[in-house]
Amino acid sequence: VVERIAHWTAAQRMWERSPWLGVGAVNYAARYPTVRLPRWEEALGHAHNFYLNLLGETGLLGLSTWLALWAGIAVYGWRNARSQDTATPASRWRAAVAVALLGIVAHLSVHNLVDNLFVRGNLVYTVLWLAVLATQSDRSPDTPPNEVSA
Repeated sequence: VVERIAHWTAAQRMWERSPWLGVGAVNYAARYPTVRLPRWEEALGHAHNFYLNLLGETGLLGLSTWLALWAGIAVYGWRNARSQDTATPASRWRAAVAVALLGIVAHLSVHNLVDNLFVRGNLVYTVLWLAVLATQSDRSPDTPPNEVSA
């Protein structure tokens, strides 16, 4: 816990040095030695808090852009989960995919408070779920592409 707080403090110090634009994307480890606390020499690559890490590296501009994107994904998932008429298997599948996307967003939003789960390509999985949802159709297989089923 103390080590995480030391890294959170370092990210906060980075943000304080450049509040609007941060110290530069992916520069946490490079800038860590100039803002670290005593006894915590090793930069672990990220601040173990995605939001503080993003704030330190990209400033308020980067964090607000990320939060707007993340909120947009959540709203898109919510609307798709709520607007589905579950009378057809295709609609039920689309609603299920939307609920899965919402679960991913909720999990990552909370867990990223104490870690950075967007390392090692984990964000790709979220984008793939988003793509699956975006490409799902409510049309039944026998409906022509130019017509929308009622």
